Amino acid sequence: MERKRILSVVPIKNPEVLWEENKSGRIRIKVERNDLLYGTIKKLTGRVRIDKIPLDPYGSFIWRSIDGKHTIEEIKDSLQEQQEEEIENLEERIFNYFQKLKKHQLIVF
Repeated sequence: MERKRILSVVPIKNPEVLWEENKSGRIRIKVERNDLLYGTIKKLTGRVRIDKIPLDPYGSFIWRSIDGKHTIEEIKDSLQEQQEEEIENLEERIFNYFQKLKKHQLIVF
């Protein structure tokens, strides 16, 4: 997807994705393991393995900002405003981050 178009998109969290926020404000996304090994184990035992993926402070800020109202560009601008220093290559990093979130079906556009 073209970068300018992505920046104008309003992302929405996948409602099936579970997540939690710890006391320090860091987000952990809960993802069911779905590879061949754990798929077989699930079929045999009925047990599901959930991995908890911790997000760094930037990722946690972005995740909390995905509210179905703000564009990716607005989220990027909010992140930059929150920081005291300029974040190097922020637009490119945000673009790549949202592409990964979409690829792993954590968000939809």
